[in-house]
Amino acid sequence: MPGCATVLPIPFLLGGLLAIAFAAPEAADGHWTAALMFALLGLVSAGVGGAMHWSFRQQGARIRRLAERRAAWPDEPWRWREDWAAGPITDGSRQRMIATWFFAVLWNAVALPSSILAIREALRTGELVLWFVTVFGLVGVGLLVAAILQGLRHRRYGASALELETFPGFLGGTLAGRLRASLDLHEAPRIPVVLRCIRRRVTGTGKHRVAQEEVLWEDQLDVVRTHRDGAATLIHFAFRLPAALEASTPLPADEQVVWRLEARAEVPGVDYHAVFEVPVFAPPDGAILPSQDLPIAALGFDDYAQPPSSRILVTTTQRGTEVWLPAARHVVPALVLTAVAVFFGGIGIVLLWSEAPQVLGWVFALLGALVGMAAANLWFGTSRIRADRAGLEITQGFLGLGRTRAIPAADVVDIITRTGMQANARYYCDLALQLTGNRHIVLGRAIRERREAEWLSDRLLRALGR
Repeated sequence: MPGCATVLPIPFLLGGLLAIAFAAPEAADGHWTAALMFALLGLVSAGVGGAMHWSFRQQGARIRRLAERRAAWPDEPWRWREDWAAGPITDGSRQRMIATWFFAVLWNAVALPSSILAIREALRTGELVLWFVTVFGLVGVGLLVAAILQGLRHRRYGASALELETFPGFLGGTLAGRLRASLDLHEAPRIPVVLRCIRRRVTGTGKHRVAQEEVLWEDQLDVVRTHRDGAATLIHFAFRLPAALEASTPLPADEQVVWRLEARAEVPGVDYHAVFEVPVFAPPDGAILPSQDLPIAALGFDDYAQPPSSRILVTTTQRGTEVWLPAARHVVPALVLTAVAVFFGGIGIVLLWSEAPQVLGWVFALLGALVGMAAANLWFGTSRIRADRAGLEITQGFLGLGRTRAIPAADVVDIITRTGMQANARYYCDLALQLTGNRHIVLGRAIRERREAEWLSDRLLRALGR
């Protein structure tokens, strides 16, 4: 690793210094546009080289400390990770903010000047292809907005800390503790705390490596005890852990199991959001799990209240219960998918108009059309479910229009929830109808919280008399 820290950053550092050296004579000749481009390219290249050197040095130090901890606690893998063994676990808000800003600056240092030059040339020559370059500038603006939001969130809340009462959490037992937020969160009407078991796989090689996540199990607490500690808020939680799931993977790997604790609060201004990776392991042989001694929040729905930001409407009359999922319920994921559809569709159109292979152009155009269909469903898709003792009436389509299906109550086995799409580090749930003959019908997609989806399932099942 020290060799990588010394050798690999050198080409980036030298390239950056060379680009900066080219900028000086261009500026002296009055070619300010070229000078600016060389200077930005040089700064970006030198910054990448410096970041690589620092990253390699830090990784080498972490590997040495890991070897020392593994030797000291060979039978206690929950002590191998430095953030777990050091005491209170801090969320990664600061690291996420730095990474987001670094990538946003790196992208915009190249994309924004290129977009400006492309616009100037397009206005001068009338070449339509040049307008496509501005898409990279628009992506850069989106990255800057995301970085600004991350900075505002970190400035307001700082780093949250997680203090575990059960270290670690053992499968079949309990994971309990308290989360310390550095700001008073009593303005929030509710603070849902979610625990997920996630299988993370990294496939591909080199620059084509792609990370995929699969939610194996999830639980959510709505009614949590909070109290003030000076200017901070302490959020208490306790989860019962199923015994049949897999333990945390303590070391990085291409396939690993991650137990992730997440807390959100909708407050005026920037919402609160904290994420932690927590240690959950199989209990040692002969261990006694004191789960019965720890308070677990009630999971009933009698006192449940929908999130203030939810636009799902539920009405109950003498005729039964109706659930209405309106269009455009999630604007940010819809905007992201729309931008992706425009991006790939634009590439396809440019390739079809150019002398590039037509097959490649049709592939990008088709990919853009498929993503566009998903975006259209987020913008305009609606679902209406009516339930009574006789059965269900389901109307799905666009803007309230679509085919209506009637399902007799005798054919309904259950109404279940399952993890659907993921966007911006948030998992959305689908509400599905399980019928006899192992048939399934999706009643509604992209429900923001699993607890709300479970509540909707409970309301519909009660209307069916279950």
